[in-house]
Amino acid sequence: MTNVSVCQNDNPFIGRSILIVQKQWAIAREIVRAFESKGARVLSVRGAAAALELADDPDLAAAVVDSGSAQLCRLLNEKQISYAVHSGRVQLDDECARATVIPKPASAEEVVASVERLLGLRGR
Repeated sequence: MTNVSVCQNDNPFIGRSILIVQKQWAIAREIVRAFESKGARVLSVRGAAAALELADDPDLAAAVVDSGSAQLCRLLNEKQISYAVHSGRVQLDDECARATVIPKPASAEEVVASVERLLGLRGR
């Protein structure tokens, strides 16, 4: 019998939850798959209102928000949860100003890499 171990470097998100807030289902699906392939537990919702409840997850390591929801950004800031705004918008709400911005279009792999850098799981 052979034991198979998972290399933490290949799955840097094991034990971490990632919140994905994305209105467009096709984009969300690709991002969710990319994070799951890296070991993340993904919490995916279409709107910021639903995301507010999920921000209480004790394993929440980071969030990717598709547009600046002032209330959600404020909550993530208060909880000191790292987050990125994945958006085609140029102007963001003031509450979202500290976010890493991932401009659309960006591949799911680029989104994951940005969050890895945000969490210090990958070099700049």
